[in-house]
Amino acid sequence: MPACQSCTQQFEPTAKDQAYYKKIDVPKPTRCPQCRLQRRLSYRNERNLYKRPCDLCGKEGMAAFSEEKPFPVYCKECWLSDKWDRFQYGQDYDPKRPFFDQLKELTDKVPRTGLAVIDAENCDYCNYVAYCKNCYLCFGSVHCEDCMYGAPYESKDCVDVYLARECELCYECIDCERLYSCKYCQDCSGSSGLIGCYDCHGCENCIGCVGLRHKKFYIFNKPVSKEEFEKKKSQLGSREEVKKLLQEILELELKHPHRFARILNSENVTGNYIVSSRNANYCFDVKQVWDCSYCAHTIDARDSLDTNYCEHFELSYEHIGYCDNNGIKFSNTCNCCNEAEYADFCQSCRNIFGCISLKNASNIILNKQYSEEEYEKLRAQIISDMTARSEYGEFPPIKNSPFCYNESVAQEHFPLTREQALEQGYQWKDLEPRQESEAEDSIKCSSCPRSFKIIDREQKFYDQHSIPKPEKCPFCRHEDRLKQRNPRALWQRKCGKCQDEIYTAYNPDRPEMVYCEKCYLETVF
Repeated sequence: MPACQSCTQQFEPTAKDQAYYKKIDVPKPTRCPQCRLQRRLSYRNERNLYKRPCDLCGKEGMAAFSEEKPFPVYCKECWLSDKWDRFQYGQDYDPKRPFFDQLKELTDKVPRTGLAVIDAENCDYCNYVAYCKNCYLCFGSVHCEDCMYGAPYESKDCVDVYLARECELCYECIDCERLYSCKYCQDCSGSSGLIGCYDCHGCENCIGCVGLRHKKFYIFNKPVSKEEFEKKKSQLGSREEVKKLLQEILELELKHPHRFARILNSENVTGNYIVSSRNANYCFDVKQVWDCSYCAHTIDARDSLDTNYCEHFELSYEHIGYCDNNGIKFSNTCNCCNEAEYADFCQSCRNIFGCISLKNASNIILNKQYSEEEYEKLRAQIISDMTARSEYGEFPPIKNSPFCYNESVAQEHFPLTREQALEQGYQWKDLEPRQESEAEDSIKCSSCPRSFKIIDREQKFYDQHSIPKPEKCPFCRHEDRLKQRNPRALWQRKCGKCQDEIYTAYNPDRPEMVYCEKCYLETVF
């Protein structure tokens, strides 16, 4: 059994994995799934945005790249325009040098777009969003409208949610689906009017409830009259009452069994938060995936491995970011691309290898144009050379990432200290304390040195839904939401009732009662 080159733990690709590697003609990975994920995540910076001018037109705007980055950064309009020549940065391939060194040279000089945004309207302070409208400080979202803060999916008029799908008028909801007018909920679906509920489905007008099914007018899992419900609801307009409610919920959660995993309408899957999927192995936060493994944050995927933050794709491997790709490998934040390898921020391209910031191009290597015949011949040579150097089949090394480790999403899921990151070869940036606003009406965050401001449309939402103003900045609120979720890892433990072996995201040391599917269904109300 091989040892991971990063963490040294032993791992063995399954027979299904090995068949897939053979199918797409790549060697077996040298790192375990978790270390492969960590390396990919180090290439994605969602929330650390910097104010800087476009290096082409000079217009002030927001960007995911700080000004000390070596390459130019353009606003979206300039990056998409024909005002600059993407091929002027083209390089000849040098067979005597490592390919990744040549790719790094290209990475350091080709312009990037400041924010990763596709078909979005009035979303100037969002990053990694697609098909969105009127959103503010949303990250990694698709098909959303009038949302603020957090990571909603296919949702409308939501504030401070994380992985809330098809929700509307919701606040501080985590891992929820098809909710309407709900607050402070987690793992709920198909419900409306919930406040501070956990694992409730098909319910209406419930407060502080856990594990209910198809109930109406309940408080702390007990039926009440409509008048009692309205009285309790009216008391939850202050921060103190909300904190008290959420603490009571935590205590109630420990008294009720937890499902070993959140898997809905799926068949032959392992992982957590899997919806409408089939044959998905070790997947997390996915919807409508078929025949996939080691994927996370994906929607509508087919026959892919090791892919994150993507929608509408197939035959992808070791790829992170964006949508509508087919046959893409070892790449970052590409969309509408086919047969692309080692590509970065490319759009609507086909047959590209080692390219940066291309648009509507084909048969390109290191941003240099070739005929179709020349492309295929040189690609084969590069793959042969990379294979001899043990490069081919690997996602680009961490030294090639344009981001420091603590700027990237990797820090959220695999937190490291400065010393640990540098020891492992990552870059580190000493981030200055952010002052979100120095205006008189700014609020001092109760958890960090930042101050922040409530924007007008945000205040209107709070007033309409009787929500007290937050006491923490958006960054700390996001960190609090992440802490409420299970890690993207699986453990073997025994069902708390029948003692059968289960494969779950609940660490055996956790205090919750964790049940297998059969026992869990026997206990829900």
